Amino acid sequence: LGAITMENHSTVGGLGSAVAEALAERSLSARLVKMGIGDTFLHGASREYLLNEYGIDAMALVARVEDLAGERLGIGPGEIAAARIEPVHSDARPEAL
Repeated sequence: LGAITMENHSTVGGLGSAVAEALAERSLSARLVKMGIGDTFLHGASREYLLNEYGIDAMALVARVEDLAGERLGIGPGEIAAARIEPVHSDARPEAL
């Protein structure tokens, strides 16, 4: 099948690059889908907007998994919202970013 990496920052030199290197070192031929922010200038907005804008939100992940698996999973925004786990920290703290 393959592997998907997802990071909330640049894909350049990130987790996806490390996974690609590990696959190459082991001569493994697997499809690698790197999700993250490309080499671009970012603008400010809400977290939800930015995740959607740059294709790193939950629905984007579902779409990439479906593409990799070659089948539709039938997961929509309603199922994502129902499975949401509320954060355990304050939005005012740095780890909320």
